Amino acid sequence: MTPAIELIGIDKRFGAVHANKDITLEIAQGSIHGIIGENGAGKSTLVGLLAHLDEPTSGQVCLGGVATTDVDPAEPTWVSMRSSTT
Repeated sequence: MTPAIELIGIDKRFGAVHANKDITLEIAQGSIHGIIGENGAGKSTLVGLLAHLDEPTSGQVCLGGVATTDVDPAEPTWVSMRSSTT
């Protein structure tokens, strides 16, 4: 079964700051997860990548098996995909 959300080797850098490093995660549809960590641990950065508000420096974010870099977030298909995975 294809995961609802999949992160594959996510890295996000802001200059010298390495906010997210090699994050790989699969989340099944219908499951509930939380992201916890200390201040400055990269939680908000990760959520921004999941919401397609920013692009990873490297790696891939997939929703329903489709890479977020392969779709325009304004397209109706993308909006529908986001709604069906939440």
